[in-house]
Amino acid sequence: MKTYEKETVADLIRQIDEIRNETSLTFSQLRVLIGILTVEEDGDLAKPGRLARQVGVSAPAVTSACDNLVRRGFVARSQRGMSGLEDRREVVLTTTEKSRVLFR
Repeated sequence: MKTYEKETVADLIRQIDEIRNETSLTFSQLRVLIGILTVEEDGDLAKPGRLARQVGVSAPAVTSACDNLVRRGFVARSQRGMSGLEDRREVVLTTTEKSRVLFR
């Protein structure tokens, strides 16, 4: 079994609690938001199916979290394909400035 430093884990928990208190995001919404940020940092498009696999939740859970994140201004939803053109079959999620400010 891997060992973790309790101070490091305690610090992470404090940071998560601070973000949740400041933003009122649920833990699931925060996980999805961090997933989108991670995909963007890798230079890829954040799509709901990929996020579900990455975060380890169901596709409907990602959709529900994203609906709330979009409504609250943390995420934008668009329909564009790999070519950058509008493609109604493909949903792409991007972070907004509001969410990027939280994780600089």
